[in-house]
Amino acid sequence: MAGARGGLIGAALLLAACTVGPDYRRPAAPVPEAFKEQGWKLGQPADAIDRGAWWSVYKDPVLDDLEKRIDITNQNLKAAEAAFRVAEAVVAQGRAGYFPTATLTASATRGSLSASSA
Repeated sequence: MAGARGGLIGAALLLAACTVGPDYRRPAAPVPEAFKEQGWKLGQPADAIDRGAWWSVYKDPVLDDLEKRIDITNQNLKAAEAAFRVAEAVVAQGRAGYFPTATLTASATRGSLSASSA
């Protein structure tokens, strides 16, 4: 009987908490006829442009010469990049010791008493 009465009280409190307020009305906001910045246009992506020799956009003969001299297949450049990545990994490994660590263990036991035990 007490459980049913508690359930009814709980249901009544739950229904009382679901009050419905007034209908929402969007507040009026002034919208200008035109923005103060003039001359804006929609973006026009240039994804169709070949991005092979991107440095040729600058029309700099010195830069063109430098790009011809250093090729991406240059083994020295690849070795320097690999050394840089190793150095980054060593620094990240060293920083890992500054962060706290947490361990979690769980255990369970099961037991029962026999009917003949006191």
